[in-house]
Amino acid sequence: MDDEARRVIGRWIAKAEHDLTTARVVLEHEPEVTDTVCFYAQQCVEKALKAYLTLANVHVEKTHHLPYLLDQCSAIFPPFEEIRPHARALTDYAVEARYVERLARDSQRRGQERRRAGRRGVGLRQTAAGGTGGFVTDRAFGTRFKEI
Repeated sequence: MDDEARRVIGRWIAKAEHDLTTARVVLEHEPEVTDTVCFYAQQCVEKALKAYLTLANVHVEKTHHLPYLLDQCSAIFPPFEEIRPHARALTDYAVEARYVERLARDSQRRGQERRRAGRRGVGLRQTAAGGTGGFVTDRAFGTRFKEI
């Protein structure tokens, strides 16, 4: 792996960590702000998956669609399939949380659903991109991640 690839992967992971921190802080201090929690959870998972694809030397397309990114990751490392249900739940929040028209349609029922998805997303980011016992860093990146 060349130095530029290392830098790109490092930037993806650093940004994913920032998104995770934001999701955690909002969830802890403003638990009713579920759209924002889910947005940042989706963003951090997206960036973690893109870091993995970069490591695998796969062209990273401009997309927010987590199932598509998982298709690519799973083709290389099948255990990525374990996180598909959670990734699917977060995909809509990449765009939905940005538009007030969509937020206006939110109900209490959707708020509860979003809180669950946000919590899953925060856990999914840990699962998908690292931290202690992380999925990608421990199982997919393996020792190569430590070189970055």
